[in-house]
Amino acid sequence: MKFKSIFSAVILTCFAPMAQAATLDFISAANNNERGFIDGSVVTLDGVDVTLSANGSNYAYFDHGNAGLGVCGIVTDFSIGGTTNRCASGASDDNVTLSEAVTIAFNTAMNLSGLVFQQDGHIPFSDSSTELERTLLFGINDGAFGRYTFGGLQGLSFTGVFSASFAFDNAMFDPVSANGLTRDAQQFYLASATVSPVPVPASLPLLLAGLGGLGLLARRRRKAS
Repeated sequence: MKFKSIFSAVILTCFAPMAQAATLDFISAANNNERGFIDGSVVTLDGVDVTLSANGSNYAYFDHGNAGLGVCGIVTDFSIGGTTNRCASGASDDNVTLSEAVTIAFNTAMNLSGLVFQQDGHIPFSDSSTELERTLLFGINDGAFGRYTFGGLQGLSFTGVFSASFAFDNAMFDPVSANGLTRDAQQFYLASATVSPVPVPASLPLLLAGLGGLGLLARRRRKAS
């Protein structure tokens, strides 16, 4: 490939419009279609493909009624599909509770922020300062879990995220990084999150400048010859 073609390709790649931040609205998705998911299922939310999974024999679960993304231990009628993939009545819960975890994953590195949670009763944690101080476990990219308060985690941002896992704060997931907190677990749903692709590295302008210099050098050599 000629240098000019390479340079043009790099220019187009680096200065292509950046994708806008997307909102993963699990409440709306669940209200529109309550259902469970076999591990590895992909849903598209605000233009972003999200892969869902849960730990053990559990299933990621969209619970309607302004709840969001939770976990169900027994989901019926997976072979039929659609809205029949419901949590078995009286056989299992549908929020993240004792010994349960749910994971969202992406096919590219993301910035993750704006985490919002719902309590077991389908109400926001922000409605109660006491509940905001209770704890859950959180980890990214299959790393170790850390202990966070709901209020603290809702205010944090993470970069380079390929996967994010949310778990009930119980001894099953020890050892964890306690972050100075004592276990004070609460059941929950993931209500929403904000994601955006990790931006172009700051070093790329230097690369482009270097390529430009090489182009000028090549042009001068052609003229000299």
